[in-house]
Amino acid sequence: MASSELPDSERPRIKVRLYGELAKYSGGRGYEFDWPHAPGRTIQALLDEIGIPGIEVWMVALNGAKVERDAIPAAGDEVMIFSPVGGG
Repeated sequence: MASSELPDSERPRIKVRLYGELAKYSGGRGYEFDWPHAPGRTIQALLDEIGIPGIEVWMVALNGAKVERDAIPAAGDEVMIFSPVGGG
């Protein structure tokens, strides 16, 4: 059975970390949570699934290294999502 056919609770996971004001899009999960891994899914698709508007994202990192949104995380990877910082 392929991992995509398993129930969410049994699928491999990725770690998601949200920074800045992005926790408001986590559905009550807070700033750090696990998300089911889907082979071939880009970080942009992950953002769409979580419900984070692209305009709210300044930068994404995969396992601590800055990447573009078309990067594809593997099971067990950590995706870090940063919001723009305002001030003045």
